[in-house]
Amino acid sequence: YIAIINIGILAVSAKKYWKSLFYSSFFFTWISFAGWYLSRYQSSQDFTLALTFLSIFFVIFYATFLVYKLINHELLGVENVFFILTNSFIFYGFGYSMLDGKSGWENTLGLFTMFNAFLHFGIGFLIKQFKLGDKTVFYLTVILVLTFLSIAFPIQTDGKWTALFWTAEAFALFWIGRTKKIGLFENYSY
Repeated sequence: YIAIINIGILAVSAKKYWKSLFYSSFFFTWISFAGWYLSRYQSSQDFTLALTFLSIFFVIFYATFLVYKLINHELLGVENVFFILTNSFIFYGFGYSMLDGKSGWENTLGLFTMFNAFLHFGIGFLIKQFKLGDKTVFYLTVILVLTFLSIAFPIQTDGKWTALFWTAEAFALFWIGRTKKIGLFENYSY
């Protein structure tokens, strides 16, 4: 209930206080969810409910943040990148934990990771296709796609294939970073 109240306050809040309300809603929602998950979650009873709320919270914060940035044509700052990455990895971490702890769902971990990559790919595609924001927002979504693809591969495979995939990915990132002069990609390749 606290999370829904926080999100409601955020939705009707004055523009003047948007950032502080967004940040506090973000923090208290995820802290509330984590507290419940760590103290009361039982996969046999709460799996569907927990996965539903986890997805709703993730989408609300991701969409709210992106829509605000795109409407106001703001460039991404360090704190913006932090919140997008934190939201994405909280969603992924709890989702991974839920699937891993649910009997019979352990083999879906790679699929869940790929789902995350495709989700961010879709967002990046929409941003690029409709020219919704500056290229930094698009590049951040590309980084998330590549990150989840990098994670998905070792979850499903082992040994030499993982090393070969990561080497190819590092080379591709380095090449894109150098040829397009995108320092973020080149640094990510290292």
